[in-house]
Amino acid sequence: MCQGLRFDQEFLRSKDGVFKISEFALCFIAMIALACGPYNGDYRGNFSMFVASFAFTTLLISIAIYLVRLYSLPLVVKLPWRQLEMIYALGLAVLSFLAMCMGANFSIVYSNTANAAVFAVFIGLAIPVFLYHALLLFRGWKPRSAVPDETPQPTQVNV
Repeated sequence: MCQGLRFDQEFLRSKDGVFKISEFALCFIAMIALACGPYNGDYRGNFSMFVASFAFTTLLISIAIYLVRLYSLPLVVKLPWRQLEMIYALGLAVLSFLAMCMGANFSIVYSNTANAAVFAVFIGLAIPVFLYHALLLFRGWKPRSAVPDETPQPTQVNV
């Protein structure tokens, strides 16, 4: 069951890799756009920066887990990865929606900069990706980290 730690070259071409990299890229662009603006004292800017930073950091950790196959360690293999990934994707979608609404709101207040609007657009583009990822997981799609079913195949006895 434990296949050891090694670099997974196929991860970036898999569905998991496409989802993780696209989510990561959109959150990274949103975080950079928000970091370049004058929103330090505004609670809406602080919350939006928290969401973008949280998504960026946790997606970076998740990509590292998948790239070096840490999910195949004996203690970690027992975790319900499909449910964890689905809850994570839904949670990020909800947080991103709230941050997008706040970003769109304070883009009007700081109308001389377009950073908040760019943040709202890119975090808004990440929401459907998070939701589609969660929908696939809900419908039974198994991520790379899920333990494969080891049901024995019936054997034919030739008499």
